[in-house]
Amino acid sequence: MKEHKEVELRTLLVMEMLPLATGFAESAAKAFGLDDMRSKRLGLAVEELFVFIAAQAKEGETMRLTARSGGYYVEIACFISPHSLPTRVMNRTAAANVEDEKFLEEMGILLTARMVDCFKLVMEQDKEMGLYFLVEKQYPEMVNKLSMPPEANYKINSGGHENLKQFAQQVINFYDTEAPDFFRFPGKVVDMVDSSEYETVVAVDDKGNVGGGMLWKVSGKLAEAYGPYVFKEGLAADLVEKVLEKLARSSVSGIVIRKPTKETPKGYFEELGMPVFKKVQAQNNTAMYRQLEEDTGMVVFVDSSLKDFVEKSYERLLLPRSIISVKAAGEKREAYSVFSVSVDKNQKQAVLSTLVVGEDAQNVLKEYIFSLKKQGFKDIFFELDTGKELESILAVDLKTVGFEPSFLLPCGGQGDIVVFEYEGGE
Repeated sequence: MKEHKEVELRTLLVMEMLPLATGFAESAAKAFGLDDMRSKRLGLAVEELFVFIAAQAKEGETMRLTARSGGYYVEIACFISPHSLPTRVMNRTAAANVEDEKFLEEMGILLTARMVDCFKLVMEQDKEMGLYFLVEKQYPEMVNKLSMPPEANYKINSGGHENLKQFAQQVINFYDTEAPDFFRFPGKVVDMVDSSEYETVVAVDDKGNVGGGMLWKVSGKLAEAYGPYVFKEGLAADLVEKVLEKLARSSVSGIVIRKPTKETPKGYFEELGMPVFKKVQAQNNTAMYRQLEEDTGMVVFVDSSLKDFVEKSYERLLLPRSIISVKAAGEKREAYSVFSVSVDKNQKQAVLSTLVVGEDAQNVLKEYIFSLKKQGFKDIFFELDTGKELESILAVDLKTVGFEPSFLLPCGGQGDIVVFEYEGGE
């Protein structure tokens, strides 16, 4: 029987339809494997949002809801007309400041901000506004101390469920806080791979012992990898080779490792840059990249304040680019900026990106930084897409509020992505 991973509902934005919308979210979450408590969290999130939007909706307007199973999570997406959510509201909503209770109660999303594991707001290509609520399944934390892998003949393959669970536990044993938090939950790693959103290779001997592995996820033309994690010396190059072999059969143009391990073999990757706060740490913190297919070039839009950084990045990576310099010259912008934020509560990390460039960009960015820092997020990044002309002028605003360019991701978006990291400011 084919597994159904997505269902959809469209309903009028009237209060009479509230039970239908909340019931859809909760029932779909249960059908996709969430327990009762987590299913109710998604139902409450949709309820709070629906009540707020319905109060402002015009006659005949609708909300489209989709529920999607990601294997280790369930995501509910609510699509509405942009005018239903005022621009200034979108900024504060996306930041999901759980400390500002008065504002969130006014917005009707107090429970939304508190109940979900990930909340993001996206301006879709068809001009719909998408609000995404994600709740992960519950997994037992397993950080048992395993024995050292023996000297043996290790073969590289995709691994079975037990191999993956052993791999996850060994990653924490060997790398501790240097590894992503999801490795603390081996069952989650299994579901991440089974969902097909992630792939993995592991080194396994004939007795089932795991000597190392790598994990990666493909987004668009770019693959982002974790590792190589090595528990038995001499396996790193073999693991990397296997990953590259698998990606060579895909449409991916490049692979990035944002936090490579010290075992990452030399000669396979090029350095992208050094995160601002990591300069005093080990050299293996430099983000690494490898081009997998010929880059035929593209046009990118770059603010003059960022041109030197970008040109040096292209020169180092041998990327053919036609750079169009962009500088604000007093032309009219939208009144209000809109930014999207994706947060990872476990890793205390937030990533900002642009929906609408407005005159108030600096002030809004400052509000985001204050809100996110207050909520305990230690690492705040901003991803600027050089393929979007209007977005490029934000470089000055980003530097003014304390962001610095960290590295460049080739073909990471519509164009190349310049990743900024917040290092402090006003």
